Formats: sequence, C-alpha cells, structure tokens
Amino acid sequence: MRAVRFFFVGLIGTGAYVLIGYSLIWSGMPVLMAHVIATALSLLVSYSAQKTITFRVNGMHRRMGPRFVIATAALVLTQLALVACLKHFHVQSELILAASTLFYPPASFLVHNFWTFKTGNAADQTSASA
Repeated sequence: MRAVRFFFVGLIGTGAYVLIGYSLIWSGMPVLMAHVIATALSLLVSYSAQKTITFRVNGMHRRMGPRFVIATAALVLTQLALVACLKHFHVQSELILAASTLFYPPASFLVHNFWTFKTGNAADQTSASA
C-alpha cells in the first residue's frame, strides 16, 4: 500500500513541477530560472506529501528534511551516472531515457523507505506501512 501512495504522491510532485514551471515560463521568466524555482518548490511539495501521506511520519523535520535533500541529490547524481554510463556504451538515446525514467522511482522509494523517513521504531514502521 505504501508503494501505491508513493506513486500517487510522485504524480503530485511532478504535477507541481509542471504547473509551476510552465506558469513561470508563460509569465516571461527565463527557462533555467523557472526550472530551478519549479524544482525547489516541487521538492517541498514532494517532501511534505511523502512524509505525511506516503510514510505517515509526524514531526522530525530536522532529521528527515536534510535526509530528503541528501537522498534526492544522491539519487539525481546516481541517475546522471547511469545516463553517462549508458551513453559511454553507445546505448540508443531512447533506451537511455527509458532506463533513467525507470531507475528513479523505485530507487527513490527504497532510499526514502529505508533511510529518509525511517523512524527507527519498529512499531512506527509497522503502523506506517499499513
């Protein structure tokens, strides 16, 4: 059930990015600046929703907020390394993008499930997965 919630919250985060990004571009903002702002704001949406809806954790922002940033940065860098590696081996561009797209969600779920939002309390983890 947690994985299903994770999927739908991911759609919300992606939707926030698209809505914010396109709104800023249509208002005349340069695309790079719009991307940075949309990314930052959509990550806040994603963090909040993943924490409360997917993993159902209350409080602990001082611990989980920085972990979310670190995990997200590590995932993005790992995804970039995957793309670079596949490109090095002359894999077709469409397959590289497919691999990149398929890599991120399950990797993100695993990292956030077992590290970012882990409370350390077995009872909390059991009730959160219900």
